[in-house]
Amino acid sequence: MIADIHSRIDALSKSKKLPQYLDKAKLESAKSGLAEVSKAWIEATPDEIFIWRRGTGQKGKKYPPGIERVANA
Repeated sequence: MIADIHSRIDALSKSKKLPQYLDKAKLESAKSGLAEVSKAWIEATPDEIFIWRRGTGQKGKKYPPGIERVANA
C-alpha cells in the first residue's frame, strides 16, 4: 500500500503539469505525510500493522500519522 502511494507521488512529482485537482502545496503535503507514514510503518508493532491493514481503528488506535493526508492528496 505504501509502495503504491510512493510510486504515485513520485510520478506526480516528475510530471510537468499537475492534475487540475492537485496543486504544488497539496503534493508537498502528501510527500511529508508519506514520510510520516513510512516512519510509523517501520516503527509499528505487529498488532498495529494488523489493525491498519484491516482498516479499522481499535481501542482508540488510528491509522499511522499522516495517512489521511496522503490518501486525500
